This record gives sequence, C-alpha cells and structure tokens, in this order.
Amino acid sequence: MSEKPIIFKPEMVKAILEGTKTQTRRIIMPQPEHYTGEGERELYSFKEGLFALNFYPETSLIIDHCPYGKIGDILWVREKHCNVNKPGIKPEYYYFADTLFPEYEDYDPKEWTWKPSIHMKREAARIFLEIKSIIVRRLQDIEEKDAKAEGVEPMTTPDIAGVGRTYRQGFGILWNEINAERGYSWDSNPWVWVIEFERVKK
Repeated sequence: MSEKPIIFKPEMVKAILEGTKTQTRRIIMPQPEHYTGEGERELYSFKEGLFALNFYPETSLIIDHCPYGKIGDILWVREKHCNVNKPGIKPEYYYFADTLFPEYEDYDPKEWTWKPSIHMKREAARIFLEIKSIIVRRLQDIEEKDAKAEGVEPMTTPDIAGVGRTYRQGFGILWNEINAERGYSWDSNPWVWVIEFERVKK
C-alpha cells in the first residue's frame, strides 16, 4: 500500500466531507491515440503499448499506468488551507472548504491568507481516501448514478447533452469549469481515469 496526493476544489472537498462524493475523473495524460482495429475491439496506443480500451475497461493493462495508484492505495487530499504558527506549538490548520458550510456564513475568508492546495504538505492533510476501483472511460460515457457520485448538484444546461435537470449535466458544467481552458472540454470527450474511493481514518 502506498500514499499519493490528490487535489480537490473546495466544493468537492465539502462533498467528500458530506459523503456525497465517492468518485473522481481525471484526464489520462497523454491521451491514448487510436491505432487500428475493426469491430468491437478498437485499439489505442498509450505508453508504448496497445490497449482495447473500450473492450476491457476494468481489466486493461493500462490500469498499471494510473498515476494515482492502484486498488488499496491511499490518496491524501490536498486542499486550500492556511495555518497559524506559534513558537513551540504544533501548527494549527484551517481549511477553506469549511467556510462553505452554512454555519460559516458570517465568516470572511479575506481575513485569512489562504495557501493553494498544491502547496499543502502531508502533515496538514485531514482527508484520506482508499482507492476501491480504477477503470478507463470516455468522459461522456458517465451515467447518471456515477455523475451523482461525483458530488455535484443536478443542473440544466443546453451545452451538455441531456433532458431536464440531471446530475450528468451538473457534472458537465463542473468539468468544463476545471478543464475546458486546458483543452479537455466536455465536447472533446477525453479518455479519463475513473477512480472510486472510500474515506478512511488515518
């Protein structure tokens, strides 16, 4: 068992704390490129290997290349935070996601100097996630139940395929907010790691 860091936006940290987020989708880098093949077994090249990604998504050897670890490994969450340092006293950490809860409505985050999640050290981590499964999928293959497991609210938008107010559309909006400017919009339908996790105590 190994540990690796993973970054989440404050809204998603909040969803993890509330128990509504148990999945995360991350862009596969570099993207697998279509190679050849006919019929159901479409082959893709990735990391000097060929994989039938749309035929064996749960057992493909591509899973061995997942940078987030393997089943049973622990992810420690990096999140927006700040700390108070006093001589001779262990640093006390505060987390931006906590200001998103209703009881913190009168809290003014401008009074604090918040550190980006990328700068969080392991000692400041408070959330640990055990990887339960890893598969590969195209982004738009996400189903409604899995979109709900991403911790989003159901939304309506004409930009994301769907009818009415759905979790899938809510996820599409969040995805574009994070990844569209990076060149991996919902419409580009990239290959993603689908990581299912369970929060554990450390």
